[in-house]
Amino acid sequence: MADPGYIGDLGCNNGQSQVESGQQSEDPDIEPDHEDLDPMNLLDHDPSLWPPMDPEFVPLVDELRASIDFIKALRCASLDKGALTKDALARLRHPPQHVLEIQDPNELYSLKQYLATQNASQQTYHDIRSNHTDRFPDIPMLSYAQVKRRVSEWSGVDAIVNDMCPNLCMAYTGPFAVLEKCPLCSHSHYDPIQLAMSNGRVKIPIQQFYTLPIGPQVQALWRTPESARNMQHRRNQTDKILQQMDQDDGVLRSYDDLYHGSEYLSAYIQGDIAPNDTALMFAMDGAQLYRDKQSDCWVFIWIIVDLAADIRYKVKHVWPRGFIPGPNNPKNVDSFLFPGFHHIAALQMEGLRVWNALEDNLFTSYPFVYLGTTDNPGSMHLTGLVGHHGAFPCCLFFGIKG
Repeated sequence: MADPGYIGDLGCNNGQSQVESGQQSEDPDIEPDHEDLDPMNLLDHDPSLWPPMDPEFVPLVDELRASIDFIKALRCASLDKGALTKDALARLRHPPQHVLEIQDPNELYSLKQYLATQNASQQTYHDIRSNHTDRFPDIPMLSYAQVKRRVSEWSGVDAIVNDMCPNLCMAYTGPFAVLEKCPLCSHSHYDPIQLAMSNGRVKIPIQQFYTLPIGPQVQALWRTPESARNMQHRRNQTDKILQQMDQDDGVLRSYDDLYHGSEYLSAYIQGDIAPNDTALMFAMDGAQLYRDKQSDCWVFIWIIVDLAADIRYKVKHVWPRGFIPGPNNPKNVDSFLFPGFHHIAALQMEGLRVWNALEDNLFTSYPFVYLGTTDNPGSMHLTGLVGHHGAFPCCLFFGIKG
């Protein structure tokens, strides 16, 4: 079991961590009544009617305490506490109000070469640039690092880089950010050779993973008139559905898309999802990069529900959220998901400023995570349930014993 001392102060519990508070159950000798925990009994209760969790409650299980600290960190999330650079944060809060046009022909040429080699290695781009320079020495071509910086400036999208355990036990985020070693496998956070040679002053992480924040990606979707028109699809269709329901005494005549679902319509009518908000679908899955070698990794994506169903699932409109290198399965998935959801939570509190290229105006959008999806093997990582091999893999939903 992990050392319980890893739970740290996140600034949301009056400067005192859960472990430091010393809170324990009132009487550890009294065994809890497990009758209400029977999966079949849970089916008789509406989760929305369950009593809220006592904010002073401290679980005895390390994993649950860590999960609660992640939740607390999300509840007090802000963009200023995130990992975006100052330039990226400034672009996020003050988006450009013009359609992107690359005036420099050499920069445009470099960008085209960069996109043409996006499925190749960096060395491929370096070789093309070297050959170009030999043949056209008077026509400069951006280096790989330069074109990457330009792409970040043009798109507004900067990757968030976080450290992780090389054995994929967890990521050093949230309550784990200050740890010097992994609490599960005891592997060092930093390169031990560099630490020893510098007497602990030089801290180079052994492995890192990347998260792509959704805010700049949403802003980019509104930055051309055609794409901005596509982003208004959900709002327009929802208005049509509500008008049709008013004419037919609240009866839906067809079910063509997610917008016809009762949960979505209820959230829209109640104001939880506003017309200008961004509805998102989150998905995660493992991927095998090469057929004949061990190369599993985990990929997280966003699907923009505001787009029409005939385009939202196409590769061009599926937005990457993050990547976890393999080959092992991640153990504490919450720690890997935290940077992306911290960004979402901060935007939900502050709002995302967006320029609408179609109407030439600024508005504030609040992201709404409408669905979280995965396949059966990935469900236990996303939900924390026992998994598809357990007796009751979906006890809260079906109650069918496996």
